[in-house]
Amino acid sequence: MEQRLISFNEELHKYTDENSSEYKSVTTVIGGYVPEFDKEYWSKYKAAQLGVTQEEILKDWAKTNKKSIVRGNKIHKELEDGIAKPIEISNEEVVRNTIKRILLPRVTTLEEFLDSPLKAEYPSIYETILGFLKLGWVCYPEFRVYSSLHFIAGTIDCLLIKGGEIVVSSKGVIIKDAEFKILDWKTNKDKLSFQSGYFKKKNGVKTDEFVRKLEYMDKPLDYIENCKGSIYTLQLSLYAKILELWGNTCQGLALYHIRPKMKPQLFKLPYWSESCDIMLHDRSSKLLLN
Repeated sequence: MEQRLISFNEELHKYTDENSSEYKSVTTVIGGYVPEFDKEYWSKYKAAQLGVTQEEILKDWAKTNKKSIVRGNKIHKELEDGIAKPIEISNEEVVRNTIKRILLPRVTTLEEFLDSPLKAEYPSIYETILGFLKLGWVCYPEFRVYSSLHFIAGTIDCLLIKGGEIVVSSKGVIIKDAEFKILDWKTNKDKLSFQSGYFKKKNGVKTDEFVRKLEYMDKPLDYIENCKGSIYTLQLSLYAKILELWGNTCQGLALYHIRPKMKPQLFKLPYWSESCDIMLHDRSSKLLLN
């Protein structure tokens, strides 16, 4: 695996390396196996059901989506800064071009984390991370991973590692020979389901009452049910697969679901290694065709 210096354009949600080669995000790769939502059909259906125009429905959906993105970004930033303080680079360091200082990802120590604002804002998440730090794990928020073989990249919300070494060069950062765990944050307001289907609505508001409806992802992942739980499991599994390609060993995947006005809920996820192999093989085949 060749080291690469990966940059991320947040506005375009695009990863590129030092050679200007584009990398598909992990979420985009997985999204390619999710059946496309027929916005035209369902917006017309909903408009007729509610007695409003299609345009009103589409505007309402866009407004709701924007609100969710703003909330999600805010929570992610609070958690990132609560785990490790932003790296401050002095003018002198920039002049000296201290690559190691600039490229080294943010990291927290047990002593630094004890007074984290997460203790008050997200106590259950604070206790989880504190427990790992006490056991000797090292915590990196917003850690970028990539495969230069498959031109895939992504950013892990919270990477925990034990042992191994972090290799920093002018071509980026990788971790080798370590054990790792991955923690992720999800902020969608609906209850998280690991089966395909939908939540019933009452007076126009979604409830926690779930209706089972069998739907599957697109080939070659058409054996996996199409639901948020599956998509998130694939996302964290693909992060793990990339870290394993670097020479590390997965010791667990989990996510915290942070719904509005509710305590964060922890979900431990399986590692779908074989499904990741299928996705990477499919990705390699598509790259060859291009």
